[in-house]
Amino acid sequence: MKIYEECVPQNSKCIANNFKLIGDIFYTLEQYDEALEAFERALLIERKQNVSDNINMGTTLNNIGNVLFSQNKLDQALELYQQSLTFSEQFDSLNYTTMSTTLWNIGNVLRAQKNLIDIGHTKYNQTKLDDAVDYYSRAIVLLKEFDSTNHLQIATIFYWIGITLNEQESFDRAIEYLEHCLKIREANLSPGDSDIILILSCLSETQQARNQYQIALAYEMKLFLIREKDLPPNDQNIAQSLSNIGECYALLNQLKMALEYYKQALFIYVQNPSNTIEQETMEDNIHFLSTLLNNLEIQ
Repeated sequence: MKIYEECVPQNSKCIANNFKLIGDIFYTLEQYDEALEAFERALLIERKQNVSDNINMGTTLNNIGNVLFSQNKLDQALELYQQSLTFSEQFDSLNYTTMSTTLWNIGNVLRAQKNLIDIGHTKYNQTKLDDAVDYYSRAIVLLKEFDSTNHLQIATIFYWIGITLNEQESFDRAIEYLEHCLKIREANLSPGDSDIILILSCLSETQQARNQYQIALAYEMKLFLIREKDLPPNDQNIAQSLSNIGECYALLNQLKMALEYYKQALFIYVQNPSNTIEQETMEDNIHFLSTLLNNLEIQ
């Protein structure tokens, strides 16, 4: 690179591009200080050039934001992402890919900021989450308008909106986005894909938070059937599904059904010595329900 700089004009676009390539390599290697230095040197050159000759500066700003985000410097990352967004909106508005990616990154930073705030503060900070939903939603609008066939990317943003709304305890709205995500993923992925399993689990948890235990049970049953088809019969994920189904039945006050599924889960857990906590939990659940059912029969 040193030789290249000596042979090419100092503020050449070629040198800036080479610095960005170097930055990409260091970023992939997780050498973030070196990546940051390379991207900043590229940006320094790009700032000295005419905007019309360097409309990709928004990408450089976004790359610096990525490095800062990886270093957990969230406030600085957010500032760079916002600079990238402002630049792209003013000078490169047709580059919807960069803009949607930047909006997505801003949403991620704001969610991460909220999580860090929770560690230090007991008071729930709603403002960051509202902003995250706003930026995610703006990314959705761009994708739908300019990249509508990128279904899985759209589904992923729906997922994160749903997760963020869950954290705000806006469960009804969360369900709407999570179900949109599930619909898209089911249309584009195989039934046993990990992303489908993840969204089914999230939907079940959210429906339980809404006290919609029958709907949660339906999602757990669907998840169980997928796992039963794809996994060995003694896999602990199957045991987890059986346990979750039992919990749903217990919440529906169908105690005999709950007891049956807890017993099936326990049968799998005892085959794996590492599942001592899960085994003890199932044994406690079975003991509690058995005692309760016996008392009801006596009465």
